[in-house]
Formats: sequence, C-alpha cells, structure tokens
Amino acid sequence: MTTRVPRVTVLLPVYNGERHLRAAIDSVFAQTFDDFELLIVDDGSSDGSLAIVRSYTDPRVRLVARGVNLGLVATLNEGLGLARGEFIARQDADDLLRPERLATQVRYLDAHPSVAAVGAAVQLLTDDGRVVGSWAYPGHAITTRWALLFNSPLAHSATTFRAARIRELGGYSGRLPHVEDYELWSRLVLTDEVLSVPDVLQGYRLSEEGVSRRQEARQMGSRLRLARENMTQLLGHDVTDEALEAVIGNSRFAGQEQALAGLDLITELWRAFLQAHPMSPDITVAARDLYFHALLGLLARVPTPMRQRLVLSGRAALPSHPAFLAKAGKLLLKVWL
Repeated sequence: MTTRVPRVTVLLPVYNGERHLRAAIDSVFAQTFDDFELLIVDDGSSDGSLAIVRSYTDPRVRLVARGVNLGLVATLNEGLGLARGEFIARQDADDLLRPERLATQVRYLDAHPSVAAVGAAVQLLTDDGRVVGSWAYPGHAITTRWALLFNSPLAHSATTFRAARIRELGGYSGRLPHVEDYELWSRLVLTDEVLSVPDVLQGYRLSEEGVSRRQEARQMGSRLRLARENMTQLLGHDVTDEALEAVIGNSRFAGQEQALAGLDLITELWRAFLQAHPMSPDITVAARDLYFHALLGLLARVPTPMRQRLVLSGRAALPSHPAFLAKAGKLLLKVWL
C-alpha cells in the first residue's frame, strides 16, 4: 500500500514540554488546511510529553522518540530529514497555530515560487495564555534583508518553508548557539526571497522556561557575532565592538561617544543598503521606516540626560525627514518631563 505524501509537514520538536504540548497539538488539528502530517521529534523528554503524543490516534501524527537529549539543532535536522511534505511548517511545543495559518502560508508559497520561506505576525501570550500584544515582521524580501542586519527577521515557529531548499542549504548549522534560525535565514537570503505575511497566524508564548530566557547571555553573544558578519558583508569592512554593542547590545552605554558610534554605524549601513538594493518607491518607504526605527531605538536606549546632547552632536548623521523628526522630538521632550 502506498502512503499518500502530504503537502505540509508540521515539524514540532519537544523536550519536556508537557505543560503546553496538548494545546499546541490541538491547534494543529484545528487547521482549515488538512493536507498535513504532524511530525513530533521528542528530544529525550523525561516528563509526560511522550504519553501526551501517544494519546492521539490520528494517523497524521508521526512520533520519533530517540530517548536521548541531543539538543534543538540536532532535533530540527532529524525532522528535516524525515519530513515528507513539500513544505515544512515549524511549530514549538508551547505555541499555538491560528486555524488559518497553514492555508495562508501554503497559498502564499504556491503563488510566489521565488519565496523560499514565509513567516507571519505573532500574538504574544503569557505563560498562562493571556494576550499581551502582537509583533509583526518585514513583509518584503528587501525589508527582510535590512532587518537581518540586526536580528532574526522571521518568527521561527511561525515560518513555513520549502523543504528542498533548506535541505540544499544543509539545514540548521548550529555553529552559533541559540540563533539557529537567524543563521539559517542569513544564508537563505543570499539566494532566495524570505518575508512574512501581515496576518497574525501564531500565538507565541513568552515563557520563562524558553531557551531565550534561560540562555539569554549566550544567545546575545551569538546574535552580536551573526549581526557583525551580516554588516561586514554589506559594508565590506568590519565594525567596531563599541558601535555594534551600541546598536544591538543590552548593556549600559559607556558614554556619548559610544552612542555616536552607533548612530554613525546605522547611517553607514543605510547608505550601503540603498546602493546594494535598488527599490521601488513603496519598498523604499517601508525600508526607510525600519531605518528610522533603528535610529529611534538607539536614541530611546540612551539615558535621558544624554539624549539631547547626543542629538545635537550627531545631528549631521540624523535624517531630516518630518516623520523621523516628529518621533525624535517626542523622545527629546522627555528630557524636561
């Protein structure tokens, strides 16, 4: 008997995820698109995760239980090798797919063959499921490439990608800990289009038990290294630690000179980006807004007493666009409030 090949493999790695796993699985079976398999790769769980998975009798569930913990990258690559679907939809054991997620992303990939991976906006959830906001990601391949200079431009667990393309790239490399998705997208954008649809298609849980919270320092170190690689590739020269940490880091500013170095770096990146990526007027506006966001984000992190002096010292590097000046003005008013 020939087993029918599904169009989508929902790849769900799990390690001791019993608290939210059933809700995560149920959200997959609530999809309006039903041509999928749910491939669950258990990374040596010692809690009740396996029992939860085995309680499902739907034939679309495929469980791989290796009995030993090898880590997320090895688990993802194992799933990548076993997946039968043309597309792989990532899912985490504590997140929730919205009912229309697979239908929306499959439809988009079918209509846009040059797009290798498509993400989505996410709804932010507390550990107990309360909605505390949402987060959108760049909606064009070019704006995604700008965002990639600073951080991962897609929500990993809300992304669906072409399985063949990711296999051709060698899958997840794991060369930098805890940024396996950011590293993958950094390679993928060199040959393919990557972007997100504006629809909120995933509930993303802000769990204190997540890797990002438990390994925050190591993850930041990897993120800084990868951002530096991406910036160096664009600029053709290395960037200083001082400027990089001003733009991306989460430590206190050493002083006004470091903040100025950060402003200069963002401006230099923008000029180089415009030269490297010719854009239509509408995409230029979207990319410019992200550029403004990067500048304003740095200004917002500067201690309030320093902010006015920084703007006066670095005004030659700042845009004179009304949209930027209006938002920057609000930040400056905080000096006197």
